[in-house]
Amino acid sequence: MRKRPLPRISSIELGGAPLDIDYLLTTEFVDIREAASVLPPVIEWINDNLQSYNEQRILKKQEVKEAEAQAYMDLRNGLFVERGYGKLTETALEHAVVLEEGVKKAHREFATLSAWCTRLENLMRALQMKMELTRSSEATRRLVEEQAPQD
Repeated sequence: MRKRPLPRISSIELGGAPLDIDYLLTTEFVDIREAASVLPPVIEWINDNLQSYNEQRILKKQEVKEAEAQAYMDLRNGLFVERGYGKLTETALEHAVVLEEGVKKAHREFATLSAWCTRLENLMRALQMKMELTRSSEATRRLVEEQAPQD
């Protein structure tokens, strides 16, 4: 048994259910049939959730634009002066928009969704690579067994 050089990978909740990433990435599947019965359904489950996160991210991108537009209009219509930001110029207005709480919140939420999309894409790629490595290892093992001298 090998020593684990890395700490255990935490599970994540995906689609309302836990996903044990550590098990999926560190389990040594003996043959491709075992890997093929476990990994493709998990990859598709991740893909299904990724689709949902991508949809949410696209909607959040629009919310960011709306929050920026609303902040711009509010600042332009007196909030800039009311807040004491100084001389009203387009550049100053653009900077003030970024400081608005609604804009910051929308950007943070967009960043979180973007990060989840990236993580799920990478996880799917890692699981697909694991399946390919299992297939390749099994093919190599069979080839070695076939070429071994018979007694």
